[in-house]
Amino acid sequence: MTEENKHNKKLERLGFSYERGGVHTARTMMLAELRALLSKDATIREIHHRVKNNLQTVAALLRLQARRTNNAEGREALNESVRRVSSIAQVHEALSMSVDEEVNLDAVIDRILPVMNDVAAVDTSIRISRQGALGVLDADRATALVLVITELVQNA
Repeated sequence: MTEENKHNKKLERLGFSYERGGVHTARTMMLAELRALLSKDATIREIHHRVKNNLQTVAALLRLQARRTNNAEGREALNESVRRVSSIAQVHEALSMSVDEEVNLDAVIDRILPVMNDVAAVDTSIRISRQGALGVLDADRATALVLVITELVQNA
């Protein structure tokens, strides 16, 4: 077997095709790159999904600990942590469904506000509403802004 044939066989095992003379077709190379990109995209979305699941587990453990504590101040601190962790989990949920690394902040905030209202530590009924649009942000900015909004609502 010639050196060129050995090289072509290696390329075939990697999923590349070749024309006479060992020249790769542009279409085959583009398809291979597209497959790699799609695989990377799916992997990133899966990672965000797993992060979201892990954060929800942490929130559940904090919630369980809050129920077991007799100290009212400790219980409130744990509940605040639950709200923070849950907010970050919502961002990762949005990222796990996104085709790019951007988050529709309006959708995330609309999911977070009712949850925060449900677990608020006040005896009276409160109404939380959002006015205007926040838009789409990259993952890092969205996470930071969601935490700021969570803090503002908790401290209101």
